[in-house]
Amino acid sequence: MDPSRSEPALDSQELERLRAARVYDPGAPDAEGRLALFEHLVAVGATVEQMIEADASGRLRSLGGDLILYDIGEPKTVQEVAELAAISVGDVLRIRMATGFAHDETSLLPAWTAEDMAGFTSAGAVFGEAAILAFSRVMGASASRIAEAALGLFLTEVEQHFSAPGVTELQQALAVEQASASFEGISRIFTHLLREHLMLAIRRQRAMTSRSGAVGVGVCVGFVDLAGSTEWAAALELRAQADAIARFESLAWDTATSHDGRIVKLIGDEVMFTATDPLEACRVALELCAAVEVEPSLPSARGAVGYGDVVHRDGDCFGPLVHLVARAVKAAAVGDVVVTRRLRDECEARVPGALCFDDFGSCTLRGIDHAVELYSARPSGA
Repeated sequence: MDPSRSEPALDSQELERLRAARVYDPGAPDAEGRLALFEHLVAVGATVEQMIEADASGRLRSLGGDLILYDIGEPKTVQEVAELAAISVGDVLRIRMATGFAHDETSLLPAWTAEDMAGFTSAGAVFGEAAILAFSRVMGASASRIAEAALGLFLTEVEQHFSAPGVTELQQALAVEQASASFEGISRIFTHLLREHLMLAIRRQRAMTSRSGAVGVGVCVGFVDLAGSTEWAAALELRAQADAIARFESLAWDTATSHDGRIVKLIGDEVMFTATDPLEACRVALELCAAVEVEPSLPSARGAVGYGDVVHRDGDCFGPLVHLVARAVKAAAVGDVVVTRRLRDECEARVPGALCFDDFGSCTLRGIDHAVELYSARPSGA
């Protein structure tokens, strides 16, 4: 509520409607605080009807934030979107489904949907409808993960403090609105990040050498996992486990980024990464294992790195090499990093002696129909 206001934002009739709806009781101990919340909500554009409805569903303190996040312009019907984008209703529903939204012909869509549909169809004319639908699923999945992470950030860092003694409903509402306003900026930040990461991806792709024609692209693939993580996790409370895994993910991200690597995916207690330079790929695995070793909240780690041809699709990597390295990490000793013979040879050819490689032996890996020769990597002089 603006402290400079001299007149109440609510008139007597509006207060009576709130009282009649049992949303406001002037005789209640918290009447003054609740009135301050009502005045603030009116000041940010809420109506009495919206406040009554929000209170009935237990989201009164979130109403101001909802007014920020749920501002989608004048809603459009699916038919209107189809006409504006010059595509069929079926195409609208198919694209929306691909991006993670289930609709039928009676649904109302945000005002910007027609512009988005036009963008999808223009891209489809260049890359093909099937490819664009697959890419749309990647965008939808990425946006969904960012949204879930943003909500988790709010729940763990803001809402948990709402039950603290002395926190008023108005303070809670202001915290929700501030968080909602900050989330509004995510779309602008993400636009910039996407463009920069596209530039980085193009540079990495140009640095790769094709070894098997147009489909396969030579690249280093690595896995690092937490050894004994099942027993370790069972001994922790959920919050402590989540915090520890977040620490592992942070270490993995920072280590890969510092060596021009890319985190492909984080799978709980395991991380998959790629790099264009074999030496740098080894250093990612070695340094991440070393960083985990001195992190008291985590068990020891182990790693594996290989070099060869993979297929890139939807931001992920596929192929026999990926499968082999994922199995090889399970063969590594705790704190150790094993590499394939081809990766060792690539490292020695580029900078002889930069790293040391000890014979780890010929290993039989689950799901691999031949013995695999592995080497244990370590920093030179270690």
